[in-house]
Amino acid sequence: MLITAPRGEVIDFSDPVFSYPEGLVVNINDKTAYRSLAELKGQVVGAQAGTIYVEFLKKNLEPAEVKVYDSLAEVVREVSLGHIKAGMGDARIVRYQLAHDAGLWARLVPTYEPKLTGSVGIAVRKSDTELLNKINASLAKLRADGTIDKILAKWGV
Repeated sequence: MLITAPRGEVIDFSDPVFSYPEGLVVNINDKTAYRSLAELKGQVVGAQAGTIYVEFLKKNLEPAEVKVYDSLAEVVREVSLGHIKAGMGDARIVRYQLAHDAGLWARLVPTYEPKLTGSVGIAVRKSDTELLNKINASLAKLRADGTIDKILAKWGV
């Protein structure tokens, strides 16, 4: 993957450290077993600014409104408070937030069937091929011996 950074610098990314789907979060009192976005037609939903989820919701749902927030934590809080019907974000991050803040009245919908998959990688300067190769080799070892899975499990993501 090749991305041009804001100052015109060019970066490259390592092999994926881990992948993640989107997650649908609703108020804890909403027991609906949502499977798709179609079931939220006409509702107010939220997503974090600068993520693919804003346009994804607008394109794949006929919402009453897509509210855009500065952070995923704000999206989850607004769902928890009942200000919006549902929110969308990286499932691993939402799961972590819910596990570490008992005051949130929200839940990830386990029946929702994700349509997007993203990956987390490590960014390096495009010119730093040697470093990128070392990172990828290390990631391969950590993946093979189960270390990455253990770290993700430890942190609940």
